[in-house]
Amino acid sequence: MARWRNSLKRANRYSEELEPQLEIVVTLSDIIDAMKEEMLNPGYTHIVSVTNQYGEKKDINPNDTLFLNYIKTYQTALRALGVNQDSRQGLKTAGETGNVLASLMEDNENDD
Repeated sequence: MARWRNSLKRANRYSEELEPQLEIVVTLSDIIDAMKEEMLNPGYTHIVSVTNQYGEKKDINPNDTLFLNYIKTYQTALRALGVNQDSRQGLKTAGETGNVLASLMEDNENDD
């Protein structure tokens, strides 16, 4: 969460009122990463057999549907932070535009 908070601060977009939203974004990000890891396992199947009173049919794995719902919720949470609108400005440095995504990318480059 500190990485997001610092990026928002560098982009002059941080305020205490964003803390609950920031926690939502970080939590959703962690959930999505864990689900993505599970879905990339060789044994994971995206199509499952479902049996009901009419017999057996093929269907999408419920986890895939849940994953897509988390992605949509995550995108909404990013919009609430004002993060994903910045991507329309182009990927300049955070200092030039107040771009939170660019700031996070700079953090990733510095981590290497």
